[in-house]
Amino acid sequence: MYKIILIIVFGLVFCGCASKSRVPKSCDTVKECSVLVMNKIQSNLVVDESFKDQMVKVNFHLDEQANVVNYSVIQPSQLAELNEAVKAAVYASSPFSEVLFAAPVVFTEIKEINLTVTPYFN
Repeated sequence: MYKIILIIVFGLVFCGCASKSRVPKSCDTVKECSVLVMNKIQSNLVVDESFKDQMVKVNFHLDEQANVVNYSVIQPSQLAELNEAVKAAVYASSPFSEVLFAAPVVFTEIKEINLTVTPYFN
């Protein structure tokens, strides 16, 4: 009986691990770096149901160590709370060390980031 339970638990754990998407720890192209940056910001974004169907367009610059040095809102959402949550998530995500290992030409391009943040709900 214990063997069957152990096999079932192991199978569920193995299937759960295999189905998760893998996020690389570095990037080789501007597109890959953008995805990493967005994923990191989304993971630090505290969402609220009131943020549904809202978005914030932001711009920020990275220094040579991938720290955020300048941040501005290009197009705010209608909710000040979301605008502040996005700002907090961007700064909480800094430094974006994942992009440091990109080729110099890619890192140079990714240093200025224009991004639309749309909260998503699981």
